Amino acid sequence: MKRALPIAQLIALLAGFGPGTVLAAPAQHVSGTKQPYAPRQDPATYEAVPAGFVPVQVQLVARHGARGLTGMKGELALLNLCRLAREQKALTPLGERLAADLETLIRANALLGAGVDGVTRPGYGNLSLIGIDEHRGLARRTLARLPALFDGGSAGAGTIVVEHSGVDRARDSAAAYTRALLQARPALASRLQDAGANRYTLYFHKLNAKTDGQAQEGWRLDVFRASAAYQAYLDSPALAAKLEAIEDDPRIKPAAHAVLGHLFRPAFLQRLERGDIQAANNGSFDVSTPDGSFKATVEGDGKTVIGNAEDALEALSDAHDIAPGLARELHGKAARDFGAYLPPAQARLLSNLKEAADFYEKGPGMLEQDGVTWRMAGGLVAELFREAGGGTPMAHLRFTHAEIMLPLAAALGLPGKSEPLPQSAMFSEQASRWRSAEVAPYAANLQWDSYRHPDGRLIVRMLWNEAETDFKPACDGARIAAGSHFYDVARLKRCYGQP
Repeated sequence: MKRALPIAQLIALLAGFGPGTVLAAPAQHVSGTKQPYAPRQDPATYEAVPAGFVPVQVQLVARHGARGLTGMKGELALLNLCRLAREQKALTPLGERLAADLETLIRANALLGAGVDGVTRPGYGNLSLIGIDEHRGLARRTLARLPALFDGGSAGAGTIVVEHSGVDRARDSAAAYTRALLQARPALASRLQDAGANRYTLYFHKLNAKTDGQAQEGWRLDVFRASAAYQAYLDSPALAAKLEAIEDDPRIKPAAHAVLGHLFRPAFLQRLERGDIQAANNGSFDVSTPDGSFKATVEGDGKTVIGNAEDALEALSDAHDIAPGLARELHGKAARDFGAYLPPAQARLLSNLKEAADFYEKGPGMLEQDGVTWRMAGGLVAELFREAGGGTPMAHLRFTHAEIMLPLAAALGLPGKSEPLPQSAMFSEQASRWRSAEVAPYAANLQWDSYRHPDGRLIVRMLWNEAETDFKPACDGARIAAGSHFYDVARLKRCYGQP
């Protein structure tokens, strides 16, 4: 892992990105958690703030922005499979294009972050340029929505606390956001407070005694125990049965045959389908920037193996899904090309299967499992309520991961984002309204805007991905008026059982 830099230093280093940069749209159908970010509602359609109320606080929980692949795995194994087919004169013209685009994808990931101020170790796992701008845009829109809060005066007093999970891409997202904030409002620099990493609220799915210590009491002990229960669930027979059912979906084999039939000659594909051909992520690449300012050698570890047609389809799907978030690094062309290798029907099938796995591994899960996938978000929920409306800090900015956003939505009981299914049922588009692309795309975010009336009343509005979002239905009585998106803070806390 690259050396961590303080937020204040990173925001100074990320000066190379102008505020007018336009985000690239996805090049092909991508759903699930690899969906590049777009706001879900036009701010002009937001409900008007009730008369007499002034903003006193905003709380943000945001996933990191678009990123590259986390390691050189399936894409290299698939490239080696294409090379093997080429040697046997079994690669089609479309397969030749795929091989070239896979090389482009590997080199783009190996150089990711090179020449970007603030990135100490370019390569796999870094934010893409789109990912950086996703957070810069989010910061600018927050300022536009709450100018009175950030412009000072009685409505804008207090500190701006910045926290992250401790993982580079979350920390770098925090830096991109705060850089944009200070570029627009330089006077806020004196209020910025770097709180560093907080794994108990922003990386709670992987707590362990060695890294995090064994909490002895209070909410941290509750979160630690919930994290341990979740990690045990990941190895449970109940989850294994669901994942096995997803992997054994009878539609996968014909999908693999249809897709790979355009890439490989029939005899080669038949051998692959029988399991007679294997390709692993072996080999290395020497990469360098055009000006030679950065050079590196990246090498596969040989642990990812394509041993049949389904494995090859999975590797292709992963490359297909990651490409749109890397559109600038790929200069657009390769990002568009991956849509040609995985037609929409098969892309949607694989997306739905991945979504089903996310539902059971990270989302609402099974009713009989009693919230094991989301109870570890309890500490973060309590902190949100503890600070709501108080005005101190003036802004609490948290940067994290999909593994946090999905349980958070479930823990809050958000309609359409939290409903589990019985263990006897199977997740599908028809069985559930839950969509991971709507809950936790890149840069997914929850924002709580708190307002105070001169008489002391406090209200809060929740935005999820910048769309006005209701709290759980049981708390409708906390709305300030029927159908309103503003809730009385005191009544809302009572409804959620928060002190």
